[in-house]
Amino acid sequence: MDPQLVDALRYFLLPILAGGAIAVIAQRLAFGHARRLQREEHDRRDAALRRALLSEIDENISILERDNRLQLGRSAWDAARSLTFGTTTFDALVEAYRLAARANVGNTSLDQRFARSESGAVSMMGGGPPDPKPVLAALMKARDELRKIG
Repeated sequence: MDPQLVDALRYFLLPILAGGAIAVIAQRLAFGHARRLQREEHDRRDAALRRALLSEIDENISILERDNRLQLGRSAWDAARSLTFGTTTFDALVEAYRLAARANVGNTSLDQRFARSESGAVSMMGGGPPDPKPVLAALMKARDELRKIG
């Protein structure tokens, strides 16, 4: 083989091939690291949403135990819809927030009737405040199910 060709291979092509191999390895490592960071950030976000949902449920329980005429929150539930829950947990959350929404509608209706009455007394013909017991039980069940998954 020609000595110039050997030198060209040794000093030109081999470093290019070695550099390319190093670049491919570095790229794989960097993308693997980026995927791991993205997964960790996703897990942190999901955990934060679960904590917010649990806090909201605790606040709603506290509201129902003190004064069942106040509006119950649902913003954390709306944000947490992107999370994946098991069937039991999801069903408990849906039922709790369905009953909470019904209670909110009943309380709003009661407030509107009270505002319209001239004497300030609410006619019981339209019914009083919604019974908080089913909502409270559903929220407690949802809270227990949510705590099981951490």
